[in-house]
Amino acid sequence: MSGAGRLASLEPKRVSVPGGSVMVLVSRGTNPDARPVVFVPGWGKRAEGFADTFAALDPGVTLYYFESREKTSSDVAADADFSMQTHAYDLARCVDALGLRARSWIGAGSCFGAAVLMEALALATIEPEVAVCYDPMPRLWVPQWIIRSIVPWIPIGFVAAIRPAVRNLLLHGMKQPTQRALSRAVIDDAVLWKWRLASVQANDWSAFDTGPRIAHPVHVVNGTTDRFHDASVYPRIAASVPDSIFLHVPVEESQRNRLIGRVICAYALERRIDTVPESLASYVRCTRARSEAVGGTP
Repeated sequence: MSGAGRLASLEPKRVSVPGGSVMVLVSRGTNPDARPVVFVPGWGKRAEGFADTFAALDPGVTLYYFESREKTSSDVAADADFSMQTHAYDLARCVDALGLRARSWIGAGSCFGAAVLMEALALATIEPEVAVCYDPMPRLWVPQWIIRSIVPWIPIGFVAAIRPAVRNLLLHGMKQPTQRALSRAVIDDAVLWKWRLASVQANDWSAFDTGPRIAHPVHVVNGTTDRFHDASVYPRIAASVPDSIFLHVPVEESQRNRLIGRVICAYALERRIDTVPESLASYVRCTRARSEAVGGTP
């Protein structure tokens, strides 16, 4: 099925969370032996921005597209909690609502979504067979002092009025056309009050502080680099997790989201749970076993 076909067939499911509800979009596969995948997309990203990811999915793979509460689809109060811990507990509620708690499933996320996945693993609110973190966010890319000292005080109406100028400033000099187009769509679609709360409450979060708290296998994947995704940081994020593998799968920038779909499928269709899928094994660049992390014998 094409990406457009998968998008057209998505089944929306609203899940109650503290302070409101969030959305999960269900893309059903046909293979009962394939592990279902819960995918957490990047900051503000809508499913339409991942058309190439859906197009790359094997027809047998079921994918649950979790939309965290900073996204347009969430129905939450203006004073709702947008902390990373709350995103993690929202994800756990969705796993329960989907009936996955007692099943074998794959957790996957990109950028901010991978950060939410890491936080959920650190809090032990979810237990996927393996977590696949594609370009996990090291921390919010806007300087902390701006979020702490300026963002809370700017009137939302003023930000809305200058949104085009802000968008052009953020995207200035970004030469990757695919990522630029996706980023532009995200900015144009932003619900500004949600973004403000989410950024302020996630301002102190760091992948490097979270990684050591994770007692679960994490596979970090990278294939491209751009303004928002610095390829040099991902091996270090992987190294911060006691039980981790880093894979570098180089692709053209225009193929970034398609690669996410390919990687998701490789893990969903892999019957072994203790290793990298055979189709990706040659891309492993480094590993860190838990025995090594605690000073034992690898």
